[in-house]
Amino acid sequence: MYGFGGRESKRRPSETRIAKIVTLKSTVPVDIPEELRRFEGSAVLRQFVKEIRPRAFRPEAWRLYEPGIRVVAAGQHALSEVVEASKKALGLDPYPEQIAAALVLLDGKVCEIPPGEGKTLALAMAAAVCALKGDRVHVFAANDFLAAKSLQQMSPLFEAMGIGAAFLGRDCDTAQRIAVYAKPVVYTTATAVATDYLCDHFRLPDVEPVQGPLDRLLMDDIDTVLLDRGRTHFVITSGDLVTADAVSALAGLVARFESGKDYRLSDSGAEVSLLERGVIRAYGLFQYSGSPPDSIPAPLATAVALALQAHAVVKRGVDYEIVEGQVQWLGDGAAIRPPGLRSAIEAKEGLPISEHSRAVNWITMENLVRMYHRRSGIGGAVVSDAQWLKDVFQFDVIRMPGHFQGHKVEMPDLVFTNLTAKERAVAKEVDLVHSTGRPILVVAEDLPELNRISELIHELGIPHQTLTGFDPVVESRMIEQAGIPGSVTLALLSALTGQTVPVPPEARALGGLATLSTHRNQNRRADQRFRGIAGRQAAPGKSRFFVSIEDSLMTRFGFHPVLRESRHPVRTIDDAQLVIESELQELEKQLQKYEGLIEEQRRVIVTLRKAVASGSAASLLEKHQPPLYQRWEQVLGPARLRLIERELRIDRIDDAWSEYLAWYQDYISRRDDVTSYSGEALRDFQTEANRMFSALLSSAEAEVVAYFDHDELPPAPHPPFDRNAVWTLVLSPTGASPLERNLQAGVRNKLRALGVLEGSA
Repeated sequence: MYGFGGRESKRRPSETRIAKIVTLKSTVPVDIPEELRRFEGSAVLRQFVKEIRPRAFRPEAWRLYEPGIRVVAAGQHALSEVVEASKKALGLDPYPEQIAAALVLLDGKVCEIPPGEGKTLALAMAAAVCALKGDRVHVFAANDFLAAKSLQQMSPLFEAMGIGAAFLGRDCDTAQRIAVYAKPVVYTTATAVATDYLCDHFRLPDVEPVQGPLDRLLMDDIDTVLLDRGRTHFVITSGDLVTADAVSALAGLVARFESGKDYRLSDSGAEVSLLERGVIRAYGLFQYSGSPPDSIPAPLATAVALALQAHAVVKRGVDYEIVEGQVQWLGDGAAIRPPGLRSAIEAKEGLPISEHSRAVNWITMENLVRMYHRRSGIGGAVVSDAQWLKDVFQFDVIRMPGHFQGHKVEMPDLVFTNLTAKERAVAKEVDLVHSTGRPILVVAEDLPELNRISELIHELGIPHQTLTGFDPVVESRMIEQAGIPGSVTLALLSALTGQTVPVPPEARALGGLATLSTHRNQNRRADQRFRGIAGRQAAPGKSRFFVSIEDSLMTRFGFHPVLRESRHPVRTIDDAQLVIESELQELEKQLQKYEGLIEEQRRVIVTLRKAVASGSAASLLEKHQPPLYQRWEQVLGPARLRLIERELRIDRIDDAWSEYLAWYQDYISRRDDVTSYSGEALRDFQTEANRMFSALLSSAEAEVVAYFDHDELPPAPHPPFDRNAVWTLVLSPTGASPLERNLQAGVRNKLRALGVLEGSA
């Protein structure tokens, strides 16, 4: 066994163990960095420095990661074997920085490594070592395509080590999922694991669970998987309708749709259909990709269609009217209208939503990560969020220097007074670069902007391709062509996650890949991610931001008027970006106090449900109504009575929890003032939430006992939801969410306090 981060890893290994280490010989000597001289008396350090790949190992790598020395003491043998297997099975001789990155992961830390430096191999080496010591390892990727691609690339390594590894995708059936989870290493996504985790805890006692233990989590592209999606909720729901949050999010989205671009109306105006751009925007809202109905849950596809119908076809004053805050149908009162259309109209009109499904269970991305006993991750843009990762997950972040010395040029930002001027300048720059034969990649803020720039470039007669991230399989082949001479590519930043644009020698001779972003992002890590696209693996490259005062970042937080007068607009944007990051992190910390209580209560439900399902929980009927218990025990027999009570109690627990989640959603949706996530408001919430939680559980218990208080048992009540029709909804905060509203207000107050905005703070 090889331990990392525990007691074994802190013990000095015996001389016998040192002697058994499989070493990787090198004839090239290496000097011990001055910072590591204090370890010079250690047999482990001597063995490591002299025999574990000193060739080309620059001292600064270890200067940044001295704790790796003690990790090697526990796992040097296993890692050495994996390095050897990589050379033989993959033909890849790991760079010293890749080995160091693997050590960071094994020590339960987060590693930032420059893009294109081989994090896929570093991650696989860490996964292999964990599997060799007996851990079940889950490797999270940003999407199904990247998870499958990484496993395909690394499978020869796992096969050479005799380690079973498999891919778990959204389309795997139950039998396949059980088989995959039995493997030591599973490449998958957070959505797949969250779905199985939630469903396993809401199965009936006689149904075999799908998921095994959550031992070790390794996150690839952690800046995307965890930092960008930390506020994501994985919601399991049941039935033909979606949750109220999803209905509201769709209404806000389709309100921004453009006829002829996102959807098409029939000549009669009675029918509407989504166009490709609308499909990408609608399903991208919920992090689904692919073409419906193949990979989109049917209820979600229906909800999208109904939201569009409510927006473009159904008219107020013609088809319906609002009377006393309710939707009243006009015309033929006997007309058959699809279930869910009323809810879509209510969302459109800003009314309470009456027809929707209730969440059966949910978990946030942050809490899902915490379910693992050990966790770590790697990404290309992490250091700017190091303090956040330390505060929330107790992660230390280690920046690993790159193996390659690049020649990338980062040009200063260009700031324009309006969107039109900026987009024309972008098109002009594309034309200029294209005339030299140099490949260029333009990253747009959103789909509407991407399409506007595409039209401008089309008018110039320049052939180009667009990447939206909706079909990763097809777009990965397009990315392979984005670095060849003469290529012009327009993309969303999300479409480039986990991808590398190859730059052939003939393109390098022209200066490499030129990248241009049409906007600054809300956080520094996204800007860093953009800058990391060009200049990978020692290739030359250039990056530049084209920014408009009318960009959404400026208008959303209200500092666009200041930029018009500023002598240093880029510095103002930099300062505002730091304020936005700080305020968002503070709000998220406050919101975690709310959701921390919900998570504690969810675990109480899970524990209670397990006790009931296993039969270890005391009988409610025997506890509260002994005479009734004795009577029905004689009539039904002990086993039959306990079975009926157990199934009924499980149903009532599930129903109570679903009702509680609905109450919580409603409570949070009413938190509109900026101070409502802290102080007295938080204490009020905790009091009310505990009262509601206890009341619902007590009511559920009372219903179970009352069921037996009859001369004859009534028919068994219907289950609270259809367990055979459960599906997953992936929800992220939208522009209409309380978090977003509070973020905007908080940022504006801080900008006023700093004198960036006028008015009192």
